Amino acid sequence: MASDKEKEPPKIGRMRKNLDRDYGCEILDRDFSMAIRFPVKNVRLITDEHITYASLSMEVTGVNEITGKSVTAFVISDRDFLEMEIQSFIEAVEKGSAKPIQDIMVSRESQKRNMINAHMRKLINDASEKVSIKVVKSSGGGQGKVRQSYTLGGRGRVVGYRPGRKGTSFGDIALVPTIRRAIQTGSFDEISGVKIKTHHVQEKIYRSRTRTHICLLVDRSFFPDNRREINTVEHLIRTVLTVAYEKRYHIGVVSYAGNSARIELPFTTDVDKGYQVLKRFEWGGLSPMASGMKKGLEMLEMVRGDRSDMVLMLIMITRGKANVPLYPGGYIRRELIHMAKLLSRSHAGTIIASITDDDEHLIKEISLRSGARFYKPPVLSDKVTLATSFLEKLGRGKDVDIVESGRRFLEELDNV
Repeated sequence: MASDKEKEPPKIGRMRKNLDRDYGCEILDRDFSMAIRFPVKNVRLITDEHITYASLSMEVTGVNEITGKSVTAFVISDRDFLEMEIQSFIEAVEKGSAKPIQDIMVSRESQKRNMINAHMRKLINDASEKVSIKVVKSSGGGQGKVRQSYTLGGRGRVVGYRPGRKGTSFGDIALVPTIRRAIQTGSFDEISGVKIKTHHVQEKIYRSRTRTHICLLVDRSFFPDNRREINTVEHLIRTVLTVAYEKRYHIGVVSYAGNSARIELPFTTDVDKGYQVLKRFEWGGLSPMASGMKKGLEMLEMVRGDRSDMVLMLIMITRGKANVPLYPGGYIRRELIHMAKLLSRSHAGTIIASITDDDEHLIKEISLRSGARFYKPPVLSDKVTLATSFLEKLGRGKDVDIVESGRRFLEELDNV
């Protein structure tokens, strides 16, 4: 969000000039975004009534067309603007409420951190629920419970049996019910014993809790002096790890920088290992984004195997740059579009968090083509790091001159 016109990208000024001040709405194909103008001086002055009028303008453009071509929305006032996820803006319009917009209009770092936590949790919950419903339907559970599924030929606790399917493996045959079925139908005599025929076979029904696996794909190509962006990446990672711990999700970490991607942490429920991986990250280098996407997708498909009752998610945190092909001489953009299409056809729900102030055309296109939820969190300033460092010194019980340390901390804070 820009606080004044001097800090605005030139394209915002062009949008403001071209759009009708009274709720002018336009789809920006090149930016994979929608722009809408509000007749207010500042975005923070938008009310529920303004949202109602905006919904009428969007109906003319076509909500389905907007969601089919956009991953973000530019909310533009006379003096500033706000870029937000298109789904969040659509939700605000459907509810007739300006609250989702106002929630994003934050200035203090503590508020930014809380907002990132809340929004990332919502994205994970939404993606998990969406994939879970699809998983339960595909495994024959209809509109069954999301947290547990009933499968044939799977793993879990045996809770019943049914007539066997053609080609049922021996390990999935319920032996006692099969013999009982044969005896009940008269296929038994004292001389030859029980004669088991194909139509006697009873197959086990398993019940297992739906397991959720999150592959956290982290771009390590941020320059080491881009401390604000790295702070934001680290905070996002901690949020995902916290959610995984609370919900007992399996978490795996893949990172990419230099010439290729690598697996930092195989899937585990030991979240502490994720924090250890974060501490040893080295930042800087080229950006092999396609390699990262390929490695993350392979990791998810490998853990899924032949199980249909698993919830898979890929959470990608990136600066949106790609300058290393999968193979020497490869066409980077074509490779990325191909990987996005593979993601869209996969069993995984995808979330892409973009940490950059530069042109996001490429990463927005990838989000659209992969069916991912696109999120652009606010960048955290160095003030948070300074405060955290000072408090950690006190918390460790080291001999610290509180007055002198506090004075230095305030001086550093003023110079940020």
